[in-house]
Amino acid sequence: MKIQNYHIEYADPVRHLAEIHLIRAAVFTGGGNPEANYANDADCRHVLARAEQGEAIGTGRLAPDGSIHGLAIIEPWRNQGVGSAMLNSLLNQARTLGLTDLKVNAPVTSAGFFQKAGFMADYDRLTGDSLSLPLTLKLLTKPPRHNTGTIPGKTAETNAIETLAQTAEACLQIIRQARRKLVLLTPDLEAGLYGQKAILEAFKAFATGNRDNLAQIILLNPVAVNGQGHGLVELAQKLPSKFIFRQPVEVEDMQYPSAFIANDRDGYLFRLDNNRYQGRWSQCAPARNRQLSEEFDRIWQRSLPSGEFRVLSL
Repeated sequence: MKIQNYHIEYADPVRHLAEIHLIRAAVFTGGGNPEANYANDADCRHVLARAEQGEAIGTGRLAPDGSIHGLAIIEPWRNQGVGSAMLNSLLNQARTLGLTDLKVNAPVTSAGFFQKAGFMADYDRLTGDSLSLPLTLKLLTKPPRHNTGTIPGKTAETNAIETLAQTAEACLQIIRQARRKLVLLTPDLEAGLYGQKAILEAFKAFATGNRDNLAQIILLNPVAVNGQGHGLVELAQKLPSKFIFRQPVEVEDMQYPSAFIANDRDGYLFRLDNNRYQGRWSQCAPARNRQLSEEFDRIWQRSLPSGEFRVLSL
């Protein structure tokens, strides 16, 4: 499965109503969730998930009484973290509103999704002939702190990048905020980006900051790096235990169209087309970071140490 780029935004129930209706109509077939169930849309908080090209691919809403309704993702985008990202946004809105008692009536087949987010089955409200399971969540007014290195006080907001300068600044933030690990998937180390002095200095500071720090780099085309005199290769040559390079060997991986960098503090930068600098990034987007990290690990396990760098013992 090729990873896709998307972002979550807050939606206006009037201005975005047509897009919300289209998603619901596509997902809730068979009359299970008629629009009559959403008569109070204007009173609710809504989120929309959008693909890179702007297409609305998912929606959900939070009612004033703390009920979450209509969490829906169109078929091609399921199982890519979109639902979790939208749910996290709705939970953040609930915290902002001071709502602490949340509830959802989930189809039995989807109950596990909400339970993974902390919802508990409310069997007192369960009816014998019901095809849905009532679930509740006691929400803290502030998100719980985890020992994962997540940056305190940050949310899963994403930002668009359009230029090389914006991409470089975002990369700097991702590298500087890394705690112990960085993962980078790139076609050829992109000298115009990762060869910049400030970025090389950030990589050096990361590599020398702690003896356990490690940067894993997947190079789609390592041959293209030969003879460049790339500063990152020279840095890796001096610090071979801090940088590990691998090269994909499967055709699907070798033709991977995107590029990204992610750290172990939930930060990421993703570009759908690795020949362009347009993309999105965030200092702290746990669901998206986890998705990218898992995709990186899958490709990493199928890749081999790059023959182009064996002389460097990488």
